[in-house]
Amino acid sequence: MNVRCEDYDHVSVISLTGELMADTVEAFRKQVDERLERKVRFFVIDLERTTFLDSKGLESLLWVQEQCDEKLGQVRLCKPDETCRKILQVTRLDGRFDVFADVAEAVKTMR
Repeated sequence: MNVRCEDYDHVSVISLTGELMADTVEAFRKQVDERLERKVRFFVIDLERTTFLDSKGLESLLWVQEQCDEKLGQVRLCKPDETCRKILQVTRLDGRFDVFADVAEAVKTMR
């Protein structure tokens, strides 16, 4: 899995390429931790190139949301492919996250 980060003012956009699974989740969490230490509270997770999420991948998304909730921040998911969208629906996590079709639109909603 490849993790790419871009910071826009007070929002970090984290783009994931590949599978977010037990053996790849650590790189993602490390990037989030680094930003949390810098007091970033707003994250957009771009899932456009993410091909699969396992239980550890889902836990890591929930972990980011919990971290942001504690710091009065927000998390948005963006452009999940059909497989990831179905995984979010089956696990009913699609109701826990705001999901956007466009990164720019997700960033605009951050306060």
